[in-house]
Amino acid sequence: MAVGKTNKEWHLAHKMPRNPSEDERLTWHLEHAKSCACREIPPDMVELAVRRGLMVQAADTHPTAPK
Repeated sequence: MAVGKTNKEWHLAHKMPRNPSEDERLTWHLEHAKSCACREIPPDMVELAVRRGLMVQAADTHPTAPK
């Protein structure tokens, strides 16, 4: 797992809601991926985003979040 620098300001301003719905959780993780490199999107959220057409997964690469 590739781990990069944490964007502390983003994390302080964007707290995950308590008991988030699937949509809230997915939205948070996609925005997080655009703003912070502290961790990858969890596999279940990647799978959901790919199923919904929000992310593209190439056969030989990791999924990528939309730009």
